[in-house]
Amino acid sequence: TDPSVKTYSTEVWNKMYQSIPNLNNVLVNVETRKEVFTGNNYKTVKGEALALRAYLHFDLLRLFAPAPSTGQLAVPAIPYVTSISASATPLSSVEQVLQNCITDLTAADELLSADDLTTSQVTKWAVKGLLARVYMYKGDNAQAQENALAVINSNKFSLSTSNADLFFTKESLFKLYIYNNNYYAYFKSVFGSPYLLGLSCSSQTAVYITDNGASTDYR
Repeated sequence: TDPSVKTYSTEVWNKMYQSIPNLNNVLVNVETRKEVFTGNNYKTVKGEALALRAYLHFDLLRLFAPAPSTGQLAVPAIPYVTSISASATPLSSVEQVLQNCITDLTAADELLSADDLTTSQVTKWAVKGLLARVYMYKGDNAQAQENALAVINSNKFSLSTSNADLFFTKESLFKLYIYNNNYYAYFKSVFGSPYLLGLSCSSQTAVYITDNGASTDYR
């Protein structure tokens, strides 16, 4: 009920639902303008748009609807918007939204190339990672494991073994490319003095206590 929280929540909801029709617009136009694409670009653009549509709806579901673990799969949750229309899209249930996410991601998985490792765009591996998250959130651990292992067993993403790269670039499946003049200052505020998160095993241990004594795991 706090006004600032309500304002922020409304802004998140509105901006994400502004982005989704933009993706739907892309999906409509890739079908009607196939002739402008060369090589594998048609599949890449369509796959990315489908994956991002699922990505946004999944975050909206997690933010604004009951978690599946509460047993409320059938309750109305959020609209899953797949078309461009002046009419409001009816609410889908939690279960329907999750299934729509899986449908979009499965289609994206079939379109995207396994050889594309561009982490600033959605790739097949980012899709499989997201599928693992969606299935785990749904409670389908078998499918979650299958998709997670597909990423792990691809041997394309190695775990970090040092604190030289605190963004763990080699582990990244997908990240937003953001240019900000103050980004380095933000980085230093987290990883530099006085916090030293990631730079000192003792400071990590103070924040993240481990049972197995693996203090060299910089995550």
